[in-house]
Amino acid sequence: MMGTVIAGRYRLRRSIGRGAMGEVFEAVDEDERGAPVAVKVLHEEHCKDKKFCARFSREAEIAGRIHSPHVAGVLGAGLNRQERLWIVFEYLPGESLLACVQREGKLKFGDVAWVVDQALHGLDAAHQCGIVHRDVKLSNLFLEQLVGGVRRLRVLDFGVARLLPSEGAVSLPSDGATSSSLASRLTTFGVPIGSPVYMSPEQIFHARDADERADLYGLGITAYGLLTGRLPFEQADVGSLIDAKCSRPAPTLTEVSGAAWPSILEGWLAHMVAINRNERFDSARAALDAWTSVCAAIPDGQERENR
Repeated sequence: MMGTVIAGRYRLRRSIGRGAMGEVFEAVDEDERGAPVAVKVLHEEHCKDKKFCARFSREAEIAGRIHSPHVAGVLGAGLNRQERLWIVFEYLPGESLLACVQREGKLKFGDVAWVVDQALHGLDAAHQCGIVHRDVKLSNLFLEQLVGGVRRLRVLDFGVARLLPSEGAVSLPSDGATSSSLASRLTTFGVPIGSPVYMSPEQIFHARDADERADLYGLGITAYGLLTGRLPFEQADVGSLIDAKCSRPAPTLTEVSGAAWPSILEGWLAHMVAINRNERFDSARAALDAWTSVCAAIPDGQERENR
């Protein structure tokens, strides 16, 4: 599709990403003197599938409701002449947190402190709009490079997000679901509703009932990996992974790394990745307030390179 002009103004230049729903292109807005934008186009094979089209369109609607410097902004959406749906986002120079970690490995505490702070601001903005992301992970957190070497973190990809009912989240039934039903519950329309490694236990079996605390779980798993270079659950197959994260608490940072970590940090992380969502922070704002206290409790002069 390189060279294609969408909506008479967005000229696609090169592919910069590809996911289950669509492909993302770097493009220029010819109505705005060639200003850079990012255009996500629904895969051609999904164009005749009403369910895929509905989900893709809903992404534009949901993400467009959030106005935050920590969430990628939606500039427009529509249908091209080939009946392929598209969404135009702000163009963000930089790289995903996943790309950074693949290059750098685990991060210093100071860098993790910044990532968590910025991500919680973005999630709080989404939650204030009644939106649950449901797929918080390294590849959906983007390190935007601003002028002068300044960076900003953006939350990306609301493709599997859901709107909370106005009266609040629905209570989860206790139906005794096990990993034997995992394949059907992880997938709707053939596309996973989130990533098993980062998904909260309740989201695995009740994706439609996931609330804000599912996003906190995903960010907690992300922070865990950034600090230690490992994930709390690293089972070889999905079924074993789900059984582990649904049946026992995540190991502490100290248990995994063999090095002593501040108890206030261990406590914060335990709240983020608790099996029972009622034991997690009840909002991104509450998690952010607690995280600020964690960072304040670790002296600036303390060595922050994780061993």
